[in-house]
Amino acid sequence: MEKETFSIVFAGEVDHGKSTLIGRILYETNSLSEEKMKEIDQVSKELGRDLEWSFIMDSLREEREQNVTIDTTQTFFKTKKRNFIIIDAPGHRDFIKNMMTGASQAEIAILLVDAKEGIRDQTKRHLNILSLIGIKQIILVVNKMDLVNYNEQVFKKILSDITPFAEKINISIDFAIPISAKEGENLKEKPKAMPWFSGPCFLESLDIINKIDPESSNLYRMPIQDVYKIDDKRIYVGRVDSGSVESNQEILISPKNKKTKVKSIEKFLIPETKKAIFGECIGIITQDHLFLERGDIISGINNPPTTSKKAIASLYCIESIPIEEKFIFKIGTKEIPGKILKILEKIDSSTLEKQTNLSDLKENDFSTVEIEFDEPSAYDYVENCIELSRLVIEKFGNVIAAGIIQHPSK
Repeated sequence: MEKETFSIVFAGEVDHGKSTLIGRILYETNSLSEEKMKEIDQVSKELGRDLEWSFIMDSLREEREQNVTIDTTQTFFKTKKRNFIIIDAPGHRDFIKNMMTGASQAEIAILLVDAKEGIRDQTKRHLNILSLIGIKQIILVVNKMDLVNYNEQVFKKILSDITPFAEKINISIDFAIPISAKEGENLKEKPKAMPWFSGPCFLESLDIINKIDPESSNLYRMPIQDVYKIDDKRIYVGRVDSGSVESNQEILISPKNKKTKVKSIEKFLIPETKKAIFGECIGIITQDHLFLERGDIISGINNPPTTSKKAIASLYCIESIPIEEKFIFKIGTKEIPGKILKILEKIDSSTLEKQTNLSDLKENDFSTVEIEFDEPSAYDYVENCIELSRLVIEKFGNVIAAGIIQHPSK
């Protein structure tokens, strides 16, 4: 039986130990080559330090010298039951944009908290962002327990501090686990230094957390990524973002509102494919000769995506945003010009208190806004297809905000 594959984002305040934890995980799961271990050991000695697990992820010389992760990177490991893709999202506030990019691909979030420092504003901000982009599986990891003598009360205090905040933003923490990434305590085996902890160790929690599988959705969604022209055939290529599709199935293309049927499904090196499911990258040939393009969404004819010039969205601002200026909105594979018409609500990202000034959007603001596209665009909602409910706002090629579409504007 093929193992399930999960993608995980590691989030949290800078210096709370994300890179160290990831490095130790790779070591404990035998995911490192002998050459890589020798490299890490050599670099650590050159810098006059003990073995630094964080150097596995912070592989750039600049990062090693500054102790700051500056970009989103990916790596892989396996447990007995599952495969995992790690998305290491930076914790430094200046690199929050990279965290948004990394987290948007993840199914599970690991939120790290330094046992000695406790909950910080950035911890809450990251938790709020994870909620905003629809990540439901959260594991709270209290790291550096060795610095507080593995004190049970410290762990309980952090859990009691974060729980009310999580409840306010409708986040449920699946597991709360005390560890020492540096010492390897409570990662692979039950902790000797924390006999008071009765829950699963970290790697065990990864094997038992439930998987939220969009394949169970009966709503087929596939944004077109490219169009291949081979002889007289036009093949529409993309990734199945939810549901499934079969040969001879009736489909709808949004926002063009064109109906047709699937003539054939093309998979690389797999002839006569009759069905494709969530997560597969495929090509589709339609029975009718249509001129579709990148950004169009193929769906079933029942309960298709919404097509509208307007939408209501929840946003997190990476930079200050001038209202009613033109921006580029990205939804799925579509890029379309548009603007923010008005701010409906703003909240403080750390306290969740409502703000009264609705005239502008500042860095780190969480808000609800009404947006308007230059032309009717197709998008979806979280309950149907989370990938097509997420949006990114760009100006001059820079990401300035990201969020999720809530419901159509009336």
